Amino acid sequence: MNIENEIYQRCKSIEKEEKIKIWKKNICNTKLNVLGLYAKEVETLIREFKDVDFPILKNRNCYELVFIFISINLKQMKNLAKQKFFLKNNLDIIESWAITDSTYQLLKIKKFEEAIEFFNEFSSIDNEMLIRYAYLVFFKFKDKKEYVLEIFSRIKDSKYYYVNMVEARLLSFIYINFPKETYDYLKDSNISLDIKLKAISKVCDSFRVEKSEKERVKELRKKLKESNKTN
Repeated sequence: MNIENEIYQRCKSIEKEEKIKIWKKNICNTKLNVLGLYAKEVETLIREFKDVDFPILKNRNCYELVFIFISINLKQMKNLAKQKFFLKNNLDIIESWAITDSTYQLLKIKKFEEAIEFFNEFSSIDNEMLIRYAYLVFFKFKDKKEYVLEIFSRIKDSKYYYVNMVEARLLSFIYINFPKETYDYLKDSNISLDIKLKAISKVCDSFRVEKSEKERVKELRKKLKESNKTN
């Protein structure tokens, strides 16, 4: 039995009941077939097979197998150039936000300059999940004040839902440590009202934001909505 079949059979052996598979498929918003494995079960398999040679995936229609394939390869690759080549050559199976959000930390990016270079390259490709990757790498630097304005300058409206959502999420995370800068950006920037409102909603949902700041952004939300009505 080859590695792909062995991993797939292991996944099948712990396949979940139909209602869990449907729930996970909806949450991940994937078109792939879902076996319903829990995240901790998938992570266990990734750790178990982390050193195997798994360069090609033939069964490209099983979500868990795709997830494991991408994770193993990104973990094994020694440099960012190989990782970028791998991602671009597997666009057909990187079709869920759950895959991008669970694997971006594996990218070999340590310096902000590397993140900017990665962002410029991937944000210019007309692919929703690659553009999402482009914004996700900024989460590595969300706590660094010296990079906040640089990150803000790269936020822009997208035709893609999951790009706009990750931008809103990024803004909400930056708000935790830099409320003044983020508040001013939400108030004065030209990004869409939808992104601003989603970011504010995520700020209000955060356990790491002070109550006074939540009240402040709620007031801003009212003002933004009123201003939108008059324009």
